[in-house]
Amino acid sequence: MSRWEDLLNSSILHAMQKGGWGEGVEHRIKGILSSKAYNINRTRDRRKKAGTTFVSNDNADNDSGVLFSRPLTAEQVIARAASARAANAAIEAIVSGNPKLMTLVDLIGLGMRGSDICESMGISEIELASLRRLLKRRAAKVCDPLCVDGKIDGDVLVERWDDGAAA
Repeated sequence: MSRWEDLLNSSILHAMQKGGWGEGVEHRIKGILSSKAYNINRTRDRRKKAGTTFVSNDNADNDSGVLFSRPLTAEQVIARAASARAANAAIEAIVSGNPKLMTLVDLIGLGMRGSDICESMGISEIELASLRRLLKRRAAKVCDPLCVDGKIDGDVLVERWDDGAAA
């Protein structure tokens, strides 16, 4: 199956799983295809801007044109692991001592939003708004010293928070 057939099949499946077709299923599928194509192109553009290079799968039986990213070098793997440890340490510093904040971060990480978070945590929307403000203040306090030109500098993050760098 080609990548275009995969895209069409996933769009049809998505349209069938959701109700409220309004003007008809054709318009719904057209909108879903457009949205998926936009996401694919946006991801491709972001990767291109980031300098990510891709190599194609040279398998002659594969007509899907699937691309695979180049394997990371040992230095890149080490740097990525250090960055992940540092980011986890920063998150721990932000939510430390507050189990509700930890739960909120976990639920956001799972892709939950609004009423789903309220229901899962057993809190009201007002309490959720308060928790989000607290999370934002704590994150600003922890992350502001790490920012350069409005973005968190990965090197500064690792220097400050990666206690496992020497290990």
